[in-house]
Amino acid sequence: MKTLGKRRKAKQDVNTDAMAEEIMNNLQHLSEEELDTYSALDLIDALVERSRDCRLTQAFFNVNAPIISRLSAKLGLNEHQALLVAIATEHMRAGLDIDNVSDYFSCTNAKAMCYKAELEEMYKQGMMRKRCEVFDCNYYLTDTMLKSLSNDEQFVPQWKRKLTDEEFVDEIQKVIELLEGDDISLDEAMKMLRNYFSSNSHLTYVTGVNELHLPDLDFVLLVFICQSVLSGRCSGLRVRSVTTVLGRRYKGRVLEKELTEGNNLLQDLGLVEYVNGDGQATPDHVCITEKTKKGILADYDLSDVFDQRAKKGLVNCEDLVEKTLYYNPAEEKQIARLKELLEEDNFKDVRARMKEAGMRTGFACLFYGSPGTGKTETIYQLARLTGRCIMEVDID
Repeated sequence: MKTLGKRRKAKQDVNTDAMAEEIMNNLQHLSEEELDTYSALDLIDALVERSRDCRLTQAFFNVNAPIISRLSAKLGLNEHQALLVAIATEHMRAGLDIDNVSDYFSCTNAKAMCYKAELEEMYKQGMMRKRCEVFDCNYYLTDTMLKSLSNDEQFVPQWKRKLTDEEFVDEIQKVIELLEGDDISLDEAMKMLRNYFSSNSHLTYVTGVNELHLPDLDFVLLVFICQSVLSGRCSGLRVRSVTTVLGRRYKGRVLEKELTEGNNLLQDLGLVEYVNGDGQATPDHVCITEKTKKGILADYDLSDVFDQRAKKGLVNCEDLVEKTLYYNPAEEKQIARLKELLEEDNFKDVRARMKEAGMRTGFACLFYGSPGTGKTETIYQLARLTGRCIMEVDID
């Protein structure tokens, strides 16, 4: 009721087009020389005051044409968009909708509706972001648009700029944070992320993801998990925390079921896997694989995230010293077979065959014998030869 009362009062203050035109005609004209010294923010400041209660009359556009045209030229926008940018600076916190437009101009909603399409186009171009409520959407100036205003330069969508690796991560993180904060929908986030990934093909991260041609949801899922590493500097995420953000509005239960059962496309492609805790995979936690680290994220230094093996109780295979061990013929044959199975290419094939058979995709080996017969050293040498690190688990 408070908003409605304010709207009625505003429209009563200037209740005819004739009154609005008279106000416009009595405005002081700004000289071309004076306008030449105006920045974008100066032009907006002048336009904000002159457009209030103007009722969008022809007199308003005639009188203020020099200001509007200069602002549109500075920002690279059409004149209607330039006018909306000016008004949006007055609604930066609450957002701009058709009611705001009609209130500001003291005109009918029907007359203001012509700007709805312009707001949507500005959203598509990255000048605005929007948040949709039950009956309408509020539009907000993006950080990139505000930066253009402050720098007095033409607007260029952030995703069309050639970003560095670090800048790209920062911009993607902003989209993720908007999604996490419910400030944009999942569909909007997908669209924004696709824009960034279509315009920065000079980056290995971008090329690696684009070459996968992933469906939308898996694309966002991969980016979300990669961002947790690149920006959050954490090596794993709970499945529930991922699906809470990505899935509550879009097949959440299906996505969570796929991940926990190991049937998600990213897992099939070897890009995402379960986090290992105490020597066992934990289906409720996922992380990126070595394939993702060394491929898609090859240009980023992730040593502070993943190369802390000593702190995590891991024995680094690269630190193991070569030793010659002797076995009887039967044992030597078994050890040779185990080494063959643990080699990366063979192990992938074994896992695939076990998965097809409905079995768990790993296997256990029991080494038994008296103390000092070489059980532990055999494990060390197998780890060294197959490039695998060792996690020691206290069974007690």
